[in-house]
Amino acid sequence: MFSAVKRKVGLSLILISILLAAILYLLLQLKLNGFERDMRMYLTDHGVAESEIAGIEAKRSMLPTYPVYVRFDHDPNRAYMFKPDEEKPGNFILLESRIPPQLVDRDAQNAEYAAFLEAFGFTDVKRLGMTDSSVLAEDADASKLLQSYRSAPEADPAALYGQRVNTYKFSVDHPQLRKQLNLQEQDQIDAYLMKVGDLVRGGYVEVRETPATKQTQPKSKRYTLRGDAAES
Repeated sequence: MFSAVKRKVGLSLILISILLAAILYLLLQLKLNGFERDMRMYLTDHGVAESEIAGIEAKRSMLPTYPVYVRFDHDPNRAYMFKPDEEKPGNFILLESRIPPQLVDRDAQNAEYAAFLEAFGFTDVKRLGMTDSSVLAEDADASKLLQSYRSAPEADPAALYGQRVNTYKFSVDHPQLRKQLNLQEQDQIDAYLMKVGDLVRGGYVEVRETPATKQTQPKSKRYTLRGDAAES
């Protein structure tokens, strides 16, 4: 009788231990999944395109407690380690001496791009984010765009094959361009800059004309940064 009770108690303790272990494991996975979700949001909020993120994996370790490893599309074999910022929930701290190219100083970048566009006469420059990131190749869409809208004659795409090109979008205005293209005040002008390596190699303007009626689809046209038609 006593041995049977003892056996039941032992079995119950084992089952309780297994159940507690399962609950703790589930809670840990939920926590790790939460860090991975927050990391993805953190990256996209900082201008990283979804297509640039090759993988995100949060783990449990001794130090740091919850490292989050991020792999980017430009170098999927390299994992950058972050940790959650305990003082600022939703933010992350990079535990690397080398900053991923997708997370360089945005203020410095914005100043550089604004100066570039202002040299072409653009005003009210506001960065809207990164729209594309890819490796230049002969058959890539980015190569065709760069061929038509390169900002300098020496920016030949063929000489840049194998390098990564990042395309950034900006909301801009250009009074002279509006007059040149006979645009209305409500028509929207967006500028796109294509950066290869450390230099802006090309850019173009996309104009969206406001339709006369709600039933009409808005028209979009592309021009060079000087408002000319694309090069042949």
